[in-house]
Amino acid sequence: MLQFLQISLLFIFPAVVLGLNSDGLSLLALKAAIETDPSGGFNGYIPSELGHLDSLKRLNLASNNFSKPIPARLFNATSLIALDLSRNSLSGPVPAQIGALKDLRHLDLSSNLLNGSLPESLTELDSLVGTLNLSYNIFSGGVPASYGRLPVLVSLDLRHNNLTGKLPQVGSLVNQGPTAFSGNPSLCGFPLEIPCGSSEPIEKRSRGSPKPCRPEPHFAQWG
Repeated sequence: MLQFLQISLLFIFPAVVLGLNSDGLSLLALKAAIETDPSGGFNGYIPSELGHLDSLKRLNLASNNFSKPIPARLFNATSLIALDLSRNSLSGPVPAQIGALKDLRHLDLSSNLLNGSLPESLTELDSLVGTLNLSYNIFSGGVPASYGRLPVLVSLDLRHNNLTGKLPQVGSLVNQGPTAFSGNPSLCGFPLEIPCGSSEPIEKRSRGSPKPCRPEPHFAQWG
């Protein structure tokens, strides 16, 4: 059962050693979907076949240049406990199917081009701990009141999106500090210092705020 993979190994060993079982076919799909970047890391897209890896526990594809939307079938890998897709160029909305990852404890989708409304299916992830990081994307609309159902041990990071409206004062949302929502000039209400109804000019962004400096790319890995 495949629980761990260093993607660089795909470029060292012949494909024949992977076999033709479901794990092998999924890894071959990944190899076909990506190409090396001269500056380090990988380009390409995330193949939906990774969702066939039903024993996969940790998936780390951070600090590469993967683009296109996140495939909904990726979330068929319901054994995942950690998922890091940060610092890529992923676009589109987050599929609602992410709510199927009932064992997921760590999630980082920051520094991409993800858009649409904040995914309410994240509130179904009762095992989350640490930081739920959705910062530096292009999410728009309001912060759903359902986010108050997130576990109290979760630190929410929604910085630098295009979020608007009054922050709900419900559940675990009242425990978040102002930095969790900074960089969204159209948000108002506690804990921000921006009162609702303020006439302060609001600067719109078409592609979100500039991303933080990207660290040196590393080989994507699971584990």
